[in-house]
Amino acid sequence: MTGETSIRRLHAEDLPAVTSLCTTLWQNDYVPDEFATWTDSQVHFPFGAFTGEELIGMGMLLVDRANDCGWIRALRVHPAYQNRGVGTAIVRHLVDVAAGVRVSLLRYGTSSKNLQSLRVATKTGFSPHVSVGYARFQRPFPARPSPSPNIHPLEVDVERVLQLVRDHPELVPTDVVPFLWEFEPLDENGLRTIAMRSTLHVVFAESGEPVALYYTTPRDRRGALTLVYGVYATDRSTFVDLMARLLHSAESEGAEYAVFFMGPRATEWAQHLGYVPEEYLDRRYVLLERRLQK
Repeated sequence: MTGETSIRRLHAEDLPAVTSLCTTLWQNDYVPDEFATWTDSQVHFPFGAFTGEELIGMGMLLVDRANDCGWIRALRVHPAYQNRGVGTAIVRHLVDVAAGVRVSLLRYGTSSKNLQSLRVATKTGFSPHVSVGYARFQRPFPARPSPSPNIHPLEVDVERVLQLVRDHPELVPTDVVPFLWEFEPLDENGLRTIAMRSTLHVVFAESGEPVALYYTTPRDRRGALTLVYGVYATDRSTFVDLMARLLHSAESEGAEYAVFFMGPRATEWAQHLGYVPEEYLDRRYVLLERRLQK
């Protein structure tokens, strides 16, 4: 960490500095849009690292009491101060804050391509828990096959999904599932959280066995619609059809982006679709966790 650097909680009046920091990294960062809601919240704990009066890094702890966990989010470090321990210091501070508010599990989500972020997570005691495939498409969407008239996804409720994943554990072979850029437990509470903002669909084979589960979550930022999909499949041809079907749906609904989080089989099959952008062929979204003592 750089000399004479201090960490303190961020407040509403820090928004201009937060905006300036974020624009050095991304032109369309979500953090400035949401920052005002964090400073007047009982579950968001945003902190910044300062050299003098300059904000050189930030991060936020989100406390999820329903699942007895906290999330490390919005980790940002000014390019001029990267690889100097700033991000590590911020995360360590957030770990201490989490311990102080008696969180027992901390979670940290990041891209497998973000090596700096992964190094910070490892240095601060986090270990990989699960990873999912990740791909992002921007309009105009790539050419793909037309959806099959023989595949008929059915909209289902939480109770039906719970029963299916209990009876067919191979459908979703993990204890958590991606939801937007976080994860929810594969239980009733987690699925209800997803269902509050998503539609759940299942595809059944002629035998009656479920061969795919997917859910669609719309996200609107600054007038640009993104459709975010979680996709699990046990049948390759069904998965291929679903990818084409969901891209067609995103196009017809006027989405600017279509984002896919995919289970293990779907992740493997996506490598051979022929239209996934090259930068996403080997990309994963990684969930790391750290246990804290209460």
